[in-house]
Amino acid sequence: MSSTAGFILDLNRCVGCHACAMACAIENDLPADAAWREVRTYNPPGLNGIERFHLSMACNHCDDAPCMAQCPSDAYYRDAGTGAVLINADRCLGCGYCAWVCPHDAPRMDEAAGVMRKCTFCVDRLNEGLDPACVAACPTGALAWEMADPATRPAWPGPQRIAGLTDLDTRPALRLIDLHGNRRVPEQDHVSIPASRAPFRDRLRRRIALRQEWVLAVFTTLAALLAGLQLGARVGGPAWPPSRILAIGGPAMLLSAVHLKRSARAWRAVANPGASWLSREILFFGLFLLAAGLWPLLSAPGPAVGWIGAGLGLLSVAAMDRVYRVHGLRGVGPRRRHDLLIAAPLMAIAARLSPWLLAAALLLKLLDRLRFYRDLEVESPALLMLDDLDRRLSEAARQ
Repeated sequence: MSSTAGFILDLNRCVGCHACAMACAIENDLPADAAWREVRTYNPPGLNGIERFHLSMACNHCDDAPCMAQCPSDAYYRDAGTGAVLINADRCLGCGYCAWVCPHDAPRMDEAAGVMRKCTFCVDRLNEGLDPACVAACPTGALAWEMADPATRPAWPGPQRIAGLTDLDTRPALRLIDLHGNRRVPEQDHVSIPASRAPFRDRLRRRIALRQEWVLAVFTTLAALLAGLQLGARVGGPAWPPSRILAIGGPAMLLSAVHLKRSARAWRAVANPGASWLSREILFFGLFLLAAGLWPLLSAPGPAVGWIGAGLGLLSVAAMDRVYRVHGLRGVGPRRRHDLLIAAPLMAIAARLSPWLLAAALLLKLLDRLRFYRDLEVESPALLMLDDLDRRLSEAARQ
């Protein structure tokens, strides 16, 4: 890989003035509170005994960018000259999945345009020989940039382990200059803990809201149902007519596109099956409807086609499970790793025993999926920093 542009942040010099964020908003014509760069403060109340520093954060244009890999419409690309990770707005579906998988909380939804936006490293300014707007505006010289070969970039995250930026496998194009020793010495030997830390837990707004994602809960539940019934029919269970599978699966698939900001581009969701689990989910389920629904209506297929349909159904729900096993999502523990894949054969068993039992299983699964989406949230560095601060305060209180 050729040299790529990366940010440098000196934690000793950043004073949290937000000049960089304001410059970003002005340069990109954004509202002041919606800049692509923001300043996150560790230990905002300045509690004694715990270091206090500021992180000026934007997109880090990672060498292994999960947004690029997981975008179903293949809307992300790299700028040839700088290696900056950019978005082709003409390809974006507005699904928001890149915001789920990004551990840096970089992609933001442009509600007016219905597409995702984020820091562009000001590549237009770089091409004119100018610094990025945020770097040019920094009054203390805390923020800079460099061109470096990813192979020679210092190991991440460097000498200091900062909550929310540790254990990342994205290889961010960011170099942190560690706090000097005198910046890490506690002011006193004890920690002064306020009566309530709630005012300091300024959690980021949720990127995932049930009122927007309930359609996915319905779609994934019905997908597990249809996959289970197709599998059950192969082992002696009741067989649903192909027309019924199409009558349920087709509208469910169309319903899943409702949450897209650009629903007319839904066909692009299968543009990246080589890397995106979301693309694979849609591709496998579409093929499942062809094999289990449309094909049997048009011809008299043999048993092999039925098994192909069952296999595609299981592949689709397995891909749906895998969509949520990405860095950046909270609430997806080990119990959820094969949630839908397990539900499919359970649906088949319920269908064989009793139609009423199947109806009850379907309702319970739908309620479970709705709760799953309600509790799902993006695991952002800002949130993890606050969690880490709470943990350290609790430890200090026990000593």
